Amino acid sequence: MTLLRAIDVPPPRSAPRETHVSITALLVALLWFDVLWETARHGEPAAFPPLAVAALGLASQLLFCAFEAVLARAAWQLAGHTPRWEALATRILAASSAEAFAVSIAAGGTPLPGWLAQLLAGARAAPLATPDAGLAFAFAGFGVLALVRMALSAQQQARLVRAPFAHGAAVVLALWFATRLMMWWSSELARGRSYQPWGS
Repeated sequence: MTLLRAIDVPPPRSAPRETHVSITALLVALLWFDVLWETARHGEPAAFPPLAVAALGLASQLLFCAFEAVLARAAWQLAGHTPRWEALATRILAASSAEAFAVSIAAGGTPLPGWLAQLLAGARAAPLATPDAGLAFAFAGFGVLALVRMALSAQQQARLVRAPFAHGAAVVLALWFATRLMMWWSSELARGRSYQPWGS
């Protein structure tokens, strides 16, 4: 006679975590919309209403996060990991909450002393900041909050693929510097100059 014993199998633990990350990403998207809307309302008059400007800005931010997730996935694949693109995208968007706060500071949306605003949000938070050089434009947003954003993204990506934090930091830093170089190059092209990193 064979006795069968029922064993309760706990549900996968990843589903609640993914739901939590998705909800966080949604809240950060709403934060971005609010920051962009307030910036458009209190900034210089634009050709479009603040609602349209905020919607376009949010769409651009989501597109940037999606593109960053594509590059991050390719970088992780080179290291032998295969994270899902949507999982990376939601984590990158969630980490961008620090960047949204920096944009709010740079737009004057928080009553902070000038030195503290520049420390947190970078040179773009300086009064009448209009960086004309390509290098200044590319790194105008470098501040404490940029480091926080990179650290959050690195931690979340490394946790997703079960890799050390140092590996996540290497991926995020490499992508960050690559995008700064692209901004530097594109700003130089927009000014009619051809930036060549090799100096020729």
